[in-house]
Amino acid sequence: MPYTLPVAIINDTEDVLTVIEKTCWYYANGGAWTEDADHKLTLTLGGSGTSGMLRIRASSGHTFSVVVGYHNYEFWCDAQVDLHDDDTAVKLHPEYYNGGRLSSQANPSIDRKSSAERTVKVLPFYPAHFLHYKFYCPPPTSIMKAVIYKAPNQISIEERPKPTLLHPTDAVIRILHTTICGTDLHILAGDVATAKPGRILGHEGVGIIDSLGVAVRNFSVGQKVLISCITSCGTCHYCRQRRMPSQCADGGWILGNTIDGTQAEFVRVPHAAFSLHALPAAIDESVAVTLSDTVPTAYECGILNGEITPGSSVAIIGTGPIGLMCLQMSRRMFRPSVAVVIGRGMKRIEIARAMDADHAFSVLDAGGVQKVVEDAVAVSVGGRGFDVVIEAVGNAESFEMAQGLVGPGGTIASLGVFGCSCELRLEKLWHRNICLRTRLIDAVSTLDLLQMVEGGHIDPSFLVTHRFAFDDMENAYEAFEKSSKHGSLKVVVSMPGTEFASCVINGPSVNGSLQVSRL
Repeated sequence: MPYTLPVAIINDTEDVLTVIEKTCWYYANGGAWTEDADHKLTLTLGGSGTSGMLRIRASSGHTFSVVVGYHNYEFWCDAQVDLHDDDTAVKLHPEYYNGGRLSSQANPSIDRKSSAERTVKVLPFYPAHFLHYKFYCPPPTSIMKAVIYKAPNQISIEERPKPTLLHPTDAVIRILHTTICGTDLHILAGDVATAKPGRILGHEGVGIIDSLGVAVRNFSVGQKVLISCITSCGTCHYCRQRRMPSQCADGGWILGNTIDGTQAEFVRVPHAAFSLHALPAAIDESVAVTLSDTVPTAYECGILNGEITPGSSVAIIGTGPIGLMCLQMSRRMFRPSVAVVIGRGMKRIEIARAMDADHAFSVLDAGGVQKVVEDAVAVSVGGRGFDVVIEAVGNAESFEMAQGLVGPGGTIASLGVFGCSCELRLEKLWHRNICLRTRLIDAVSTLDLLQMVEGGHIDPSFLVTHRFAFDDMENAYEAFEKSSKHGSLKVVVSMPGTEFASCVINGPSVNGSLQVSRL
C-alpha cells in the first residue's frame, strides 16, 4: 500500500540550507518526493523496501533538524533517518526512536570529508511515531599523521583528525620535535593499564602554538614552546599547595596515556597556561625536547629526591638517559666524594666513564649482580655503602641492588617505572635508618632547568644520539628499543620543514617484538 511521510527540515540558524537532491529507490513500488508552495516536503513510498534520500547543502558549523513522521487510520508507519556512508554531518541525537525516548548521549560519528553536502536517508520503520533528528555540520577537518598504540608491542602510523580546542584553557601545538621515552616502551609492553589501544603516544615535545583558548593569557599564537610531560591545572591542592602536579586530578601524566599525545603533527595540551614553557632562543629546540621529561625526571626524582649534598657518595643504577643525566648533574652541581654507575652494556658503561664516573660496573661481568654490589660497596667511602642510591631502571633486580648498595642513614631514590612487584628487605634495613623515596616527575623545576641549560651549567645535548624524520618513525622506535645494537640514548623525531638529516639505521626497520604498520 502506498503511504506518505511528511518530512520537515528545520534550519536552526540563519545560514543557507538547500535541498539539492531528492531521490527515491525501488521505483517499481512507486516512490516520489513532492514539495508544496511553502517548501514543505512529502515522501510517498510504495511499500516495504522503498526508501528515499535527501542531499542537503548546509553551511559548515551550524545545525539543522529533520523531522519525519506519519500516521493515519489505515496504516501505521514511521521512518528511520540515517546518515549516508559518505556524509560529514554529526548526528547529535534522535529524540524519539521505536516509540521510546533515547538518551541524548547517543554516540555521534564524524568523518573528515570537506564537502558541505550532507545526506539524509529516509527508510520505512515500524512501529509508528515521528522521529526528530538534529544534525551538526562540522567545519572541514584537517588531517594529521600520528603514532597509534594498537596492541601490546604494536604501533601504527595513521591519519587522525587534527585536534581542536575543547576548553578555554587548551592550546593546540604544531609539533616541531618529539621523542620516544622508556615509558612509551612500558606502554607497548602492556605495563601501563591506563593507556588503552587507539591512543596517540608521546608526552614530550617542542612546537609552535597553533591556537589558544581564550583563558590562556600568558602565551600567544605562533610562540615556540616546550611541552611539559606533566599537565598541571595550576589551581588544585596538589598543584598549588603541594607542588605535586603529577597527582593533579585533572592533569598529571595524561599526554600519551589517557589523552592523545605528542607523537603526532599536532597535539592538544590542556591547562596550557601551566603546562607549557616559553623556549629561550639560545637553546637548540631539538635538544630542548629532553627537558619535557628526561632532564626534570633526573633532577627531581633522582637528584632532589636523593637529597644529594656536596661530598655525598652516590651510586646510580642504570645507564639510560635518566641515569646518565643524574651522573652529569651530580658531578656538576654537588661534586660527590665518589660517583659509581652500574649498568649492563659496555657501550653505556664507557659513556659513564667518559662522563667522569669514578667507577662503572656491568652486571654482565663475571660474578653477576651480587659481585657487582660487593665491588661497588668496596669502593664507597670507608666501604660503608652509599649516602645516595638512585635506582633508575625499575625492575626487581635493580631494586634489590639498591638495597644492597645503600649505607646507614642513606637514601634510595627510586624513579624506575615498575611493571612488577618487588621485595623490600626490611629484615636487613629496619635498623639502618635508611629512607626510601619514590616519585613521578612533577615538572616543577622546568623553568630552573631551562635557565641552567641556557647558562651552560648543565648540558643535555649528549643525550641526543639519533635524529629521524617523522615519516621514519618505525626506524626511530627500532633504534630506541634496541639501544645496545644502535648505541642510542635519546632519539629526536622531527617534522617536515625542520632542519636536520635523518641518520641511517642499518638493518631492517622492524626486527623483533615491535610491529609497525602504516594505514
